[in-house]
Amino acid sequence: MEPSIKTVRCHLEALTLEQRIRTRADELWKQDGSLEGCADEYWRQARRLIEFEVANESAVTADGHVAKHNKSDAENSQRNPAHRKVVAEL
Repeated sequence: MEPSIKTVRCHLEALTLEQRIRTRADELWKQDGSLEGCADEYWRQARRLIEFEVANESAVTADGHVAKHNKSDAENSQRNPAHRKVVAEL
């Protein structure tokens, strides 16, 4: 029996989300000088940033229009480790 379209779509979205997190964690790791032994922390920070981005991407206003995507927090977090820590704590 073949999986349903919904099951396949959910699986692909999960893979895409995981890849986004993996890519962001790698970027954060490199920005901080490729420190060893911190993989879990970079993964947690990346996951929070990507979850924040996804929430903004899918935000819908009360009148049914898609809200404009605001990347400022995510972009600031990548450039500024102190800001990244604040956003990660959200």
